[in-house]
Amino acid sequence: MRKAILVVGGAGYIGSIVVHTLRQANWPVVVLDNLSTGFQKSIKDTPFVFGDARDIATLKSTFESHSFSCVMHLAAKTSVPESFAHPLDYYDNNTLTTINLLKCCEQYHINQFIFSSTAAVYGDTPSKPIDEQFPTNPISPYGQSKLMAEKIIRGYAQQSKCRYINLRYFNVIGAWNEEGLGPLNQSDNLIFNALNTLQGKQQYFSLYGDSFNTLDGSCIRDFIHVRDIANAHLCALEHLNQNGKSHTLNCGYGNGISVKEVLANLEAIAQKRIPTRILPQRQGDCPTVIASNQSILSNLSWRPMFNDCNKYLRSAFLWRPQ
Repeated sequence: MRKAILVVGGAGYIGSIVVHTLRQANWPVVVLDNLSTGFQKSIKDTPFVFGDARDIATLKSTFESHSFSCVMHLAAKTSVPESFAHPLDYYDNNTLTTINLLKCCEQYHINQFIFSSTAAVYGDTPSKPIDEQFPTNPISPYGQSKLMAEKIIRGYAQQSKCRYINLRYFNVIGAWNEEGLGPLNQSDNLIFNALNTLQGKQQYFSLYGDSFNTLDGSCIRDFIHVRDIANAHLCALEHLNQNGKSHTLNCGYGNGISVKEVLANLEAIAQKRIPTRILPQRQGDCPTVIASNQSILSNLSWRPMFNDCNKYLRSAFLWRPQ
């Protein structure tokens, strides 16, 4: 009988879709979440512990009450602008939680750890796809907090039996519309704001800068459908469960699309204009961020299913919270 997987932050946007993907693959799952940005309804009847990973007593109680084979750590604050305003909150929430979880892994002899990291660990990047060997130089407290967590995981693994997969997400998008799962709390998300403008919930879409060093002056991002992210977690789990080696892996498609191209494509899907206003560039925004995904393709069984801008943008457009 398989031991359960602890998904920390499993009631959030990405976490809930990871949970559903694991359960469809017949993995038993327990979710720990403080519901600061997550929603218990998103995990349906999955066993749930209300708690904060910064609280070591709650963690120990959870680990003592269940038998886990792997911890998936998706609990994080993720807003780059907010991280500049409240950097200590990001180190507390994103880095301290990692230390606490690893302490419990050590105490309860759990040797598999999967961590949700971010492309923000790279900082300023060239226009070409970047691989995992590219120097890490985060330019935001958010990116710094994630890189610190990565280093802590790697350092702990070197002195223990722990094996890990750090998944560096690029720009996650879309929903699992058939299952009623998608973003419920993404107020500073580009797509969320574009869709709010289309639906008349706000007057303008705010474009933060149109003079970046790109072809159309707007930022270029490598978007990845949330179901492909969730499947990467499943593939990482299967890899570790088969005694696979530790890796740090980019999660992206290896191609970029600019913010203006996103808006044009959404306008075509909706057959409606998106009123736009130009605002100053935000601190921490890089002109171009594109993943090289050769390592994840080589080291895991992961194969993307939604690598098409029409697929992931239509998925986002069709999402309606239940």
